[in-house]
Amino acid sequence: MKKIMVLWLAMLMLAGLAGFAGCTADTDTETGGTAAIQETEPETAETETEAPVIPEDAEVREETETVEPEAQAPETTDISAETGETTWYLYRYQNGYITTETELLEDPAYTGRKYIGTYTTRTAEPQFDSVGGKLVIGELGQWIVYDPETETSEPVTVPEGVQTVYIRLHPETGEMLGSIISLDGTGYAWCSPKGVPLTEYRFTGIGQYDSDKYLIGSEDIPETADEYDYRNWIIDTQTGECREIGWNGVEVLEKGDVTFFKCNDWYDTSSNVIILREDLTPIREERFFEAELLPDGRLLGIPMTEDNASADYFEIYDSRGSLQFTSREYDSVICLAGEYIAVNNGGRLCLADAGDNLLVDFAPWTEDMFMHFMLSGYVADGKDLQHESVEDPYRYHYYERNEAGEYVSAETDRYPAGVYLLTEDNAVDNGVTGRAREYFWNPETGLVGMLAFGEVGGYAKPVLYLYPAEKTDVTVTFSRPELLTTVYPAYRGGWQVTVLPDGTMTDARGREYYALYWEESGYVPVDFSTGFCVAGEDAAAFLEEKLDALGLSNREANEMIMYWLPILEKNAYSLVYFELTQSREAYNRLQISPMPDSLLRIALHIKAADGPAAIREQRLPRWEREGFAAVEWGGVIHE
Repeated sequence: MKKIMVLWLAMLMLAGLAGFAGCTADTDTETGGTAAIQETEPETAETETEAPVIPEDAEVREETETVEPEAQAPETTDISAETGETTWYLYRYQNGYITTETELLEDPAYTGRKYIGTYTTRTAEPQFDSVGGKLVIGELGQWIVYDPETETSEPVTVPEGVQTVYIRLHPETGEMLGSIISLDGTGYAWCSPKGVPLTEYRFTGIGQYDSDKYLIGSEDIPETADEYDYRNWIIDTQTGECREIGWNGVEVLEKGDVTFFKCNDWYDTSSNVIILREDLTPIREERFFEAELLPDGRLLGIPMTEDNASADYFEIYDSRGSLQFTSREYDSVICLAGEYIAVNNGGRLCLADAGDNLLVDFAPWTEDMFMHFMLSGYVADGKDLQHESVEDPYRYHYYERNEAGEYVSAETDRYPAGVYLLTEDNAVDNGVTGRAREYFWNPETGLVGMLAFGEVGGYAKPVLYLYPAEKTDVTVTFSRPELLTTVYPAYRGGWQVTVLPDGTMTDARGREYYALYWEESGYVPVDFSTGFCVAGEDAAAFLEEKLDALGLSNREANEMIMYWLPILEKNAYSLVYFELTQSREAYNRLQISPMPDSLLRIALHIKAADGPAAIREQRLPRWEREGFAAVEWGGVIHE
């Protein structure tokens, strides 16, 4: 009886091996792009062999068969119940991001998508990713990079058992530098182009995609109480060498052979930063208010004062991180704009270059004026005109400076490229040409101009966090996109990002974000009959208490407090009202696909008060975070 059982088991094992060999042979056949897989009789193997093992250092190249695309897209989904073959419709967004659907969607005008063809997979649930205008496809243990323009594909070698693969391309040449791989969807490692793991599977996230030298690996510190406390590492893309850097926010500054690391204690690396050399030593112990690389690889920085303000001078450091130049003292150094510096020179808003030469005198600068330095900078390809359906009080008005130095009304289809400085004058009322001025200068032509509009945003600095349960391609649009005045990253018919469970977002360029940012014109009126009256000295404790009660995480609350606390602290007393999800959705609904399981939207309305005020306290409901969660915070300052 035992011999019969052994013989029976051996026959089962042989049959399983034959089936596995047949599956492997099918897996090694490359699909032909937009055309469906050809149905052919399977070849009978002469001998039963195990699947070939690819050496770690072996390059894999397969001949690509180009198949003529179909003349017209099929009208229905092609799914075979027996094989799982599925035809996917491919769409490209204006930013190059490719998305896939199992049905033909007739809505490209609204979403900003362009239909570019079909692709047939051998399984009904493959894994897709978009990078550099190409599609990354994983199924049956194999991964390829597919180019829908040429209908060709290139195999990607990865270790056995890998569940997810994120291809990393050179930011300039488009060549594959390697891939970020995961065995379980939570731990990530860096892999060479030949599929050789260069790091351990210990990182909870790997980012910084616009550098060809380094990646930033994030590792949780589980013994801490703060769930968003990370330890960051510098990963060498060529060798996989990892060096601990420690800071929560890290950005690689890179020009040719020059590399600096821009670090701070939170995720917004635009201010309050320490600059490290490539050997991780700081170029100065004190912090910078702002710092950026110049085109020649030198570092331009505005030192930070003890009260966390910008110094009245700027500095230049050479490519080795040694102090090279210190500017004259100005009334104040306001902000950086690319390789230029906005300064207050004798009560005038001026623009200086890195050599301390004054280039443009824009307008008077008073103590009532404020620079939105996070929204200012250099725009390489100009700015789109504001949508025509925006109501007059919030529409941009375009002016150019004439020979007499006056700003005169002019017409244009597109604002020119150049330096843009977004200012706000608190001494001026809102209106058609009210308190907001955005001055610009084109260094190529010398054109100087101004954009005038009623308010800066209205809803100021809304940011949106996304937390799917697993890696997900997410599209975000608005029901009233014409209200958007400023967005980051670029909003071309919508945002398309790939999001990890920790909230890390990556766009089609491979650039990483922790949140989506915008500003809106107008806002829902608030009479402050209910809310809170908060003393400036109590503002920090107040925000901590209320944001925790609403359900924000430590990280979300920290970032919201860092933005709004200075505004509340400068007032002796403030009236505060929390506008929540239902009202925000009625004003400008967020359209998120796939739809979140839970959504929280907060707009903090603030109005300065002359003294303590007795108002009815607002009841704040607690929001429960469930499944795919989306969180937004922003606010409005009332005069």
